[in-house]
Amino acid sequence: MKRVIHLARLKPECVDEYVRQHQNVPTDVLAAYRKAGITKVSCFLNGCDLIVFSEYDENKYPASRVELEANRAEIAWQKAMATLKDETCTPREFTEVFHMD
Repeated sequence: MKRVIHLARLKPECVDEYVRQHQNVPTDVLAAYRKAGITKVSCFLNGCDLIVFSEYDENKYPASRVELEANRAEIAWQKAMATLKDETCTPREFTEVFHMD
């Protein structure tokens, strides 16, 4: 399993909407993630700062990513989420170097 964290920032006026959207993530989006090999996703907020943790099957996800990115539910979800994010903040990905079970 590969575990990564993405850092982004939300527009201040969109924080409540982001939380609301994530209280009821569409089941077809979750199904598409599972099919692609994504096993865990957690979103964390501190004010407008957003951290998204994800864990995925390294053997399955890279090949499934193209299919996931073409999935209608995923396209609609990512389009909606993009409107909530602060476009002046460059998203960053962090690679895990230590994990304790």
